[in-house]
Amino acid sequence: MALKEGTEDLNRAREEQITQPFLAQIGPVVFLALIFLLNFISRIIFSPLLPTIEKELGISHGQAGFFFFLISAGYLTGLLGSGFLSSRHPMRATLPLVLRFHSAI
Repeated sequence: MALKEGTEDLNRAREEQITQPFLAQIGPVVFLALIFLLNFISRIIFSPLLPTIEKELGISHGQAGFFFFLISAGYLTGLLGSGFLSSRHPMRATLPLVLRFHSAI
């Protein structure tokens, strides 16, 4: 009987050891998923709003397309620049720089 109780306690302790690291890591994973979602939405939301943007700004369909091209080119420049920086410098050095630059925009 004592052996069975000891085995149950050991199994319970193992489950707690497995569960604690998972629970400690789920917060950052959810945070990163939300950042990805917001980044995706902020780039995609312009397409359904194209007629409204054209009307409000008084621009043609071609000019609106060029506006969207500029947004995409800026996004590409940011991606390439961040890739270049992160490949040459450690994350702890580049993260504050990128956050300052992003908040300035």
